[in-house]
Amino acid sequence: KFFYDVANFPQAVDGDDSRRLLMKPLAFDTSALTGGGDKLEERSDFRPLALFEPFVKTDAKGEATLRFKLPDSLTTYRLTAMAVSGSRVGVKEGELLVQNPINVRAALPRRFRNRDTAAAGVVMKNLTASPQKVQVSAESTILSVGGAKTRTVTIPPNGAYELPFILSATAAGEGTITFTVRSELVNERLVEKVIVEQPLIKEAFATVGT
Repeated sequence: KFFYDVANFPQAVDGDDSRRLLMKPLAFDTSALTGGGDKLEERSDFRPLALFEPFVKTDAKGEATLRFKLPDSLTTYRLTAMAVSGSRVGVKEGELLVQNPINVRAALPRRFRNRDTAAAGVVMKNLTASPQKVQVSAESTILSVGGAKTRTVTIPPNGAYELPFILSATAAGEGTITFTVRSELVNERLVEKVIVEQPLIKEAFATVGT
């Protein structure tokens, strides 16, 4: 929390994480892999780093246990452990798959311009072997949601479903859009930041004369 707190770095100095030199680069963006949950919760913690524990002391058997809460991202986390004993150093890597029976992620334009209209919403993936009935509601603090604000669909077994809503930008600024997902397996509230820009018309001219 200390290193992610902007208030601790008032001079706005950029930092770097040297641990990236120990691992192969990740090939995906964890911020786009969201969804899941056993109860209705807001999902907003999409940190790519789930845990960093710089010092863990093992017991007499050379074993140690860590307990921590995962971020809200549904993805495959890379596990890297480095061990030091005297002059000996060891490194071990593995993977931790985090998923729910139904994965839900937002599918939105990166930015809106004032007076834009888009058909965008969520993409849902059913990881079970049976069809799943899912209800999705959309509401926003800055966008206008046209048509039905709540829709119910059935996702086929091991299938995906893209559910769009008609979203209109009526004012410039920043806000959020919230998708509320309800089903027998997953109940969650997914909140995404929305930026609406005001289009600017630039004009260049020259004058000639004495």
